[in-house]
This record gives sequence, C-alpha cells and structure tokens, in this order.
Amino acid sequence: MRLHALALALLCALSAPVLADEAAKPAAPAAPKVKWVLPWKPGLALAYATEDTTTEEKDGTTTRARGTDTTRVRVAAGADGGFVQTWIGEGSKYDLLEGPPSAQAMVKETRDAAAAFDGTPIEVQLAADGTYAGVRNIEPLVTKMRELMKPVIVAGLEAELAKIEDPKKREQARAAAQERVQPMMDRLLTPAYVEALLTRQIQDYDGFHGLELEPDQSYEAQTQIPNPLGGAALPAKITFSMSVSPDDPEDLFVAWDMQIDPEKAAAAALAIGEQIAGKKIDNTGKDAMRKLDIADEGLIIVHRPTGVVEMYESTRTTQMPGQLKKVERHRMRLLDGQHEHYWRDEETAGAGESAKAEG
Repeated sequence: MRLHALALALLCALSAPVLADEAAKPAAPAAPKVKWVLPWKPGLALAYATEDTTTEEKDGTTTRARGTDTTRVRVAAGADGGFVQTWIGEGSKYDLLEGPPSAQAMVKETRDAAAAFDGTPIEVQLAADGTYAGVRNIEPLVTKMRELMKPVIVAGLEAELAKIEDPKKREQARAAAQERVQPMMDRLLTPAYVEALLTRQIQDYDGFHGLELEPDQSYEAQTQIPNPLGGAALPAKITFSMSVSPDDPEDLFVAWDMQIDPEKAAAAALAIGEQIAGKKIDNTGKDAMRKLDIADEGLIIVHRPTGVVEMYESTRTTQMPGQLKKVERHRMRLLDGQHEHYWRDEETAGAGESAKAEG
C-alpha cells in the first residue's frame, strides 16, 4: 500500500467538528425558529438499517464495496447529567460490487473483520446537552481493532505487491513490507485514531442537537477538526440549515456541507504518512498530496416532536485530480419509527407514494 494512499485513508477517519458557538447570521428577516429537541431518555432503544458504500477510482480502475448491518442504539443515564449511548452492530455483510480480482483478498478480510466486530459495544459518553463527549470503553476497542485490522492491512499490502512483475523484486518488497507491518500497526491504531475511525458518523449523529434556527436559512461557521494522530487541527468551513418538510410538519430536515482547508489537509496527509512510515515521503507523493481535496455533506431527517433521528446520510469525497477519487457514503434508516422513510434507490415493497427522498 503506497504511503500517501494510506495517509489519505487515515484522513478519511477524521472525526466530525464541533459547531462553533458563533455562526454567521442570515440577512433575511427574522422568522419563527425551529428547534431540534433533545431525544435522549434513559431506556430509549432505537434500531437502524445501516449501509456503507465506498467507491474508489485509482490507476484507471474503479472499486466499489458495500457493507450493511442492523445498528442498535440504547440510551442510559450518564455522569454529570449526561447520557451514555451504546452502539452495537449485528448481521454485518460486506461485498465487492465492482473491482479487480486483486481486491478480493482484502474484501474477504474486511468481511471477516466486520463479522467479528458484530456485537461489540461502543459506549459513547454524551454531555448534558446531548452532544458527543468521548468513548468510555476505548481501550478494549483498541485491542479489538488491532486484532482485526492486521489481516486487512496485510491483504492491502499484498494487493500492491502483486503489481510488481519481477518475482525477485516482489519478494524483496514483501520481506521489507512484512518488517514494517507491526510498527505501522503500533503507530496507526492509537486510542485517538480508533475513536475517530469508529465514531465519525456517531459524532455527526450527535452533533446538532439543541440547534434552534430560522428555517430555510443558510448558516456558516468556521471550525476545527481534530487530527487523530496528533498535530495541528485542520481548519474547515461548515454550512448548515434546518427546514420543516412542506409535506409533513413533523419532519425536520438538517443539512450541512463542510470543506476542509486543502492546504492544511495536504500538509496533514504528508505528516501522517511520514509518521506511520517512519521516514520521509518522496517528491512524487508530496506532489500528489498538494492536490488533495476533502469535502463532506450530510442530511438528517428528524421526528420533530421527539427529536429522534429517522434517517441519516453523510458522504465524504476525497480527491486528487487525475490520480484518485474516493467517495464514502454512510446512511441509516430507523426501523419501526413514527414515519416510514426510504432511501431513494431502495427497492422496498410498499414504499410507493410514502417514500421520502433523502435529498
């Protein structure tokens, strides 16, 4: 696996930002505000159909993979007036939808890792205002991830080694790579990185509670995204809005998009790659990273009376023009909720006229 490609993968685990306290106010006349009420109550239990898809275009090849599971979220009382969310996935599936034969081994290892992670609780501490405050059980999660991720990383390295045509050079490269795997794992799977990897979408899910805004207006804020491997946080600009569905006043739509400062993102990718490799990245890798662009967008549909999330979708697009485009989409749909919502491309019997597009 090329070092700069690995650095990009790490940046894709950047956790969600905390909204700035001061957001630019819209110029439009004041209107009655709408609020996302706090949904958390001890004993609340929610179940979601969850899907993750990744599409990567690199070296003239497109690879698409899809993972699904049922995600269960339980809420209990926490410390200092806060709450504890316990997230558990079950019934994980992971499949290659499109891609070269060399990707099959990595897909198999990823599928096995996802299945082995089923039933593992992620205990999220929430502050009294319902926003994300950290992971309570991070140490056992780090141990689990180190166990599960090593075969995935080795399979990725083997896929890269397979591109070396000369058998002797390939074996030499394999021997050198094998010596680097464990040190790479130690530098990579730190508590901060594992937390960012496992909770990026959870932080989005928990990041907007309590907002009270004029509907159908665009708000903008400058924010900082923590770097999970240390170093300076990355500046970003986030734009967000809230609106009430014209078809159903109980549906509240919360939309956002975020652009990470490209110059700082490129510098962070370079620093991450060198930190993991334990050496400097060559000029080719540096030139590639200078073109790095990372953008997020998302939409949440909320049941206004209760504040419960009925649908969630977020997409991260990572690009280096002419070299790489990676699109990661994560989405969740509440099962047995107050309303029926369907993903736009979901083939579900009975969706019919009740289907609501996620935007």
